[in-house]
Amino acid sequence: MVWEGPSDIFRLDIVWGFFYSKYMRADNERKKLLLILLLIGGFVVLVFLLTRTVPAILYTDSQIKSTLDYSTVLIPESEVSVSLNNGIAEYEDSEIEGTVEVTDPYLSVKTNEGYDLFATMTYTTGGVGEFVTLAIFEEEDGEVIFRNSFPIGDRVIVKDIIGPESPQQGAYRVIVEYLDHEFNQSLTESPKIQKRLELEIEDHSITTNLSE
Repeated sequence: MVWEGPSDIFRLDIVWGFFYSKYMRADNERKKLLLILLLIGGFVVLVFLLTRTVPAILYTDSQIKSTLDYSTVLIPESEVSVSLNNGIAEYEDSEIEGTVEVTDPYLSVKTNEGYDLFATMTYTTGGVGEFVTLAIFEEEDGEVIFRNSFPIGDRVIVKDIIGPESPQQGAYRVIVEYLDHEFNQSLTESPKIQKRLELEIEDHSITTNLSE
């Protein structure tokens, strides 16, 4: 190539301008688009992390059993308080006497303050009846407090207690699945009818029967 003076510089400016306009500007637009996509993706991830439901660390059945085996319970429809020994105890006062036992199925629900622990509580009052209830305990900082219980039936069999797996900040629901007797079936026979009991839990207590 032979140098032709300033005109060649002019041509180089034209070529550079064409190259910058066609490629460099396009590259900058792609970078801007990529940055926008990255910002949108980061925002979506942030929203997901802030709103997702995180399962709580819950008690195992064996942990609930060991926690409740030596707790204190209140016999329903009385003022008799009974301390359990390995999950069972005998009791008596001037009006009633019998036994009370806390067994599986179990359930734990994480709350703001600690945990709500559920168990099947069966008690007798001196007669032939074996009254089955759902008992709820509040656990906070290693201390377990019996809150209340709800009647399920006479000589029924509780199959499962179902509740939320995520932490709860207010009222929530628990479902009890159990077997009950048919209308004309003897209570001495094994129950066969599948039933569900839905209960509302608020302030660590069973408050409302939602099945009615």
